[in-house]
Amino acid sequence: ASAGWPAVEAAVAQAKAQGLRASLVDMQACNNMTGHALTNMTGNCQGCATHPGIDGHRRMFELSYPTMKETLGW
Repeated sequence: ASAGWPAVEAAVAQAKAQGLRASLVDMQACNNMTGHALTNMTGNCQGCATHPGIDGHRRMFELSYPTMKETLGW
């Protein structure tokens, strides 16, 4: 898991506690976004400097779409 993940979870929990409609989208399955070595491309984030490439952006969409669909009532 990313070193910053607990802070992300805490921020979403705090926003919800304040009455905001916040949703946590877990992008940790996209490995290079979680601090894994750049040679570990199983999460499809094989872009430059740990940024997602085309396949990585597709994976981010796949990870976030269910949360967006539920939140927005699609």
